[in-house]
Amino acid sequence: KYALLASMGPVPGSGALQPPSCTPTSKQGLWPLSVGSLAEQHAEVHVGSQNKIQKQPAESVKDPYLAHLYVAQSYADWCKAPCKSATWELAAPKPMPNSTYALFEAAIWRQERRVALYQFDPAWEYKARHAYHEVCLGMGWECYQYKVFRENRSLLSIGPWPASVDKDYGKLSKYLLNAFDRIFAKIIERAPRAKHFALTYSGHGASADGALFEGILQKSDSATWLKSVTGTTGRLAIMNFGGNCAEGRWNMVAHLHPYADWIIASDLKVGGVALNDEENTMETVHARERLSDVTILKQAGEARASVLSMVEQVVQARVKLWEEVWNAPIKRQKLRQSIAAYHGPDFPAFQKALRLGYAELPIARRKEWEERVEDAECDVLAAARLLAEMAPSSSTSELEKSFKTMRPMFASTSGMVDWEVQLHGLGFNFNGWKGPPCDFKTALGPGTKPPEGWNGGGTPEPMDIR
Repeated sequence: KYALLASMGPVPGSGALQPPSCTPTSKQGLWPLSVGSLAEQHAEVHVGSQNKIQKQPAESVKDPYLAHLYVAQSYADWCKAPCKSATWELAAPKPMPNSTYALFEAAIWRQERRVALYQFDPAWEYKARHAYHEVCLGMGWECYQYKVFRENRSLLSIGPWPASVDKDYGKLSKYLLNAFDRIFAKIIERAPRAKHFALTYSGHGASADGALFEGILQKSDSATWLKSVTGTTGRLAIMNFGGNCAEGRWNMVAHLHPYADWIIASDLKVGGVALNDEENTMETVHARERLSDVTILKQAGEARASVLSMVEQVVQARVKLWEEVWNAPIKRQKLRQSIAAYHGPDFPAFQKALRLGYAELPIARRKEWEERVEDAECDVLAAARLLAEMAPSSSTSELEKSFKTMRPMFASTSGMVDWEVQLHGLGFNFNGWKGPPCDFKTALGPGTKPPEGWNGGGTPEPMDIR
């Protein structure tokens, strides 16, 4: 259980992460062995691993099928500076150096005011998970030697940034823009002929406006960075925000769709499952690890699955987690969960169709439409269906079809528990605090407001929804 908390970060408000006080045996580690062949692989590479551990990252395959950048953001309540224990680096299973899947992991070390890029392998991971004896020599889970052990696998370290930058979000964003430009250049250097590229952020959601990494890479800078990235690689295959709360909003997709074939996100809070003592078992921990997005992408990348299949597998794994692992607590809590995949190239056509459909709505009925969409928690498909109902025409009759072409994959817990309001995987941004009024101005464009004006004005102020 500690391994899971160490890899994903402490529960907000729970205080600093504390390791178990017991002394592990030499065979015990921070490792729910759960991925079948992966577990055997780790056991295999550990044989004679004293001689196999590299002090620097080994050369990776130059032409992997999938190159995946996994980004985590670490704070002092996760690991005090300087971080001397295993944390976020335990979350993603590591590929072998000759794998057709290449994993690059970037840490935004807020407590150390730096950004670093790493590349690990299974032999390294085995020692990290058994750091108590393998690295810290029986002195504990935390030691200075562990920091050296981790940083030996760093491909790039940028910083520290000046302390004053922490208080100036504009300067911090520019600093991160420069850092991630350098990070992606290093990835291209290591995997210059990768067929596909994917980006996953592990952390909280923010304003769902296209800013990245909980909003600290502001949306103007995220666009600059992604234009640079895709200018080299073409569209990213996948942007995966499926573990971030409520990023499935119009302004996020509108901002990021030019840069990815697929964007995965949820229009609701993610997780929040409260397990009782009977449910809080190692089997549950194992299943969560086995069905995690990063595990699924690794397996799919190594199998050379199509990008479409990769996205489908991520969605299917989330459903399996809800139905087979979290079934009882979801029903007990009546917990709403969702996941959706948006096809970036089809977003402009749906946006155009929605605006044309709205233009068919009589001005006298625009306020009614606005209020009914707000009753639907700003759900975009509900808005499209209301336009077809309130202003039937050739423009509005195809709106639902266009929406489902743009958002072809969606799953939720609505079949497990009753939802008072049905949602469908994409919502307009909120102008209110975690709720309506909806930001229609950004989605529908200027000159479309009702005579009385939009409820709440126009574009929302950025907010942190953690």
